[in-house]
Amino acid sequence: MVTVGFTDTGRPISKILKPQGYFKTYNKAYQALLEYHRDPRAFGDDTCINDIYEKWLSSVEETRKTDSFIAAMNFGLKHSGSIADIPIQELRQKHIKQCIDSCSGLSSASIVKVKNFLNQILDYCVERELIEHNPAREYKPKTKKTPQNHHIPFEDWEMEILWGHQGENIFVDMILIDCYSGWRPGELVNLKTADISDTVMSGGMKTDYGKNRIVPIHPKINHLVSKYRDLGHEKLFNISYQVYYQQFYNIVGEYGLNTTHKPHDCRVHFVTELKRASVDEYLIKRLVGHSIKDLTEAIYTHRDVDQLIEAVKKIK
Repeated sequence: MVTVGFTDTGRPISKILKPQGYFKTYNKAYQALLEYHRDPRAFGDDTCINDIYEKWLSSVEETRKTDSFIAAMNFGLKHSGSIADIPIQELRQKHIKQCIDSCSGLSSASIVKVKNFLNQILDYCVERELIEHNPAREYKPKTKKTPQNHHIPFEDWEMEILWGHQGENIFVDMILIDCYSGWRPGELVNLKTADISDTVMSGGMKTDYGKNRIVPIHPKINHLVSKYRDLGHEKLFNISYQVYYQQFYNIVGEYGLNTTHKPHDCRVHFVTELKRASVDEYLIKRLVGHSIKDLTEAIYTHRDVDQLIEAVKKIK
């Protein structure tokens, strides 16, 4: 039993500990009480998403807690405000629908982020036996039909402007490096110095094909990569995803580039330039970490680093 309050006369009000109140041994019961007193709201009837968020986030595997992951989860929490104070045990599909409907002004990708956040934090609540079912996973929202938001490569005049400002600003240098290596923005900010040699970079995330992939360092960006690698930081760029994301738009506006550009456009530019140079489609997929469905290519064809280097060198 745990004390959850007191009467007007000062007598304690006791309830059975939730989600589990019966134990085979005294030691196990005592340990459960210690856990409760460290974080009583995590077991209480009134526990809500706001209460459990930090505890859930601390339970996530460290390898998953990248800057982009944390940013996505914080985004999800921010846009779940309409239901974040409702006791978790009272959450139903109608509340999830209410939350998703309140995000109607967001893009489809942003709504998916909110839904993914609710999926994950309520999965944790199921694991902790705070609830029996995850209403977020049970709720299937209707797909929001909006025009596709296409990414575009940088034009030649835009690249000339960026090269004209190389070395002046770390964010300009990051954009240039990414235009010649094709990392996703989240991958770019998480490149580790230890995984960069004089000729290649190793990194990646998101999929089995994207993780730990090798991308050669194009001769035009070799001096920029060396510049930041030689600083000796754990990561090539000592910059968070959020800061890079914001500063990307600042650079686009400050230098008069096409204002529809997005951070992912650097990756699009890399792929576009490889195709313009007539690089083999499968080599492109290996460089950017896309899945290869052709069995012969995926299983039986070996692509060595020299082939990758020659492919990247074809970019002007």
